[in-house]
Amino acid sequence: SDGARAGTTFNPQVNRSGITTAQIANSFYWGSVNSTQTPLPVNLTSFVAVAKADRIELQIETESEENFDYFLLEKSMDGKRFSELTIISGHGTTIQPQQYFYHDVNPIVGKSYYRLTSVDFDGYREQFKVVSVNYDGEKSVNVYPNPVENGLLGVRMNYDTRDGTTFVIYNLRGVELIRATGRGSELLIPIEMNAGVYILRVMSKEWSQNVRFIVP
Repeated sequence: SDGARAGTTFNPQVNRSGITTAQIANSFYWGSVNSTQTPLPVNLTSFVAVAKADRIELQIETESEENFDYFLLEKSMDGKRFSELTIISGHGTTIQPQQYFYHDVNPIVGKSYYRLTSVDFDGYREQFKVVSVNYDGEKSVNVYPNPVENGLLGVRMNYDTRDGTTFVIYNLRGVELIRATGRGSELLIPIEMNAGVYILRVMSKEWSQNVRFIVP
């Protein structure tokens, strides 16, 4: 029987009889006629992060790719807030297994997280499981640009600063000029000082480091 008039405007129903269980297929494909006609852009077989002596190696393997543009690789200190690390170009369409490698040469001391997203040529995005890795290296601080440009000094740390870090700038006579506190692995400090050489002291619990920089 035809059930076109079944239900209501807000709850439409279609009921049909005369269909046996043998006529009902048991395979379903989300948004696709079948898994072959509309495959996902990337069939990912592996995504791992491996700690090396001075870097983290990201290893990506795919079984096949369909209309695939690129991978977006992101990094996080807490597994919640991610920032873009790099973009890795894909192979378009291929049924051959592919391998990709990326080296994070600025690893975070302690535990860090990496997130991988595939993007096809139509803009379709698929996000994969986040991976984590522990890196046992030395804490360090880098400043950029050095000499300072446009009145801003960038400071980048390779460790978790969620407990708070103090930044103090001195002149070469040891006079304190600027003191600030912050959290996160990177920040910008406004610089409004005369030309010369200065010292940035970065202090956190049980650790500190001095870095020289130049104001032209």
